[in-house]
Amino acid sequence: MVENAVNHGVLKRSKGGLITIQILKKGGFVEISVIDDGVGMDDEKMNQIFKIQPDRKRGIGLVNTEQRLMRAYGKGLRVISTPGVGTTITFTVPVNV
Repeated sequence: MVENAVNHGVLKRSKGGLITIQILKKGGFVEISVIDDGVGMDDEKMNQIFKIQPDRKRGIGLVNTEQRLMRAYGKGLRVISTPGVGTTITFTVPVNV
């Protein structure tokens, strides 16, 4: 997710940008977010990213991460993105106490 924020977010801006990794403990869960102020995405681009395409050889990292989180924890990635503003990708995992 950080690599995506760099390559597809802030490096596509003419003057770079900022990437923030935020980790918050919320009850029995940890919420992890990767936030960038890059170019952002519209809804069509976001749908393409999470669409499983058997013949696709590149751009599979977020799809794989989504599927693994769903299998392991029953919840996947939450994505908020606005063109020209940036993208936030968040997921939660249980804390083993």
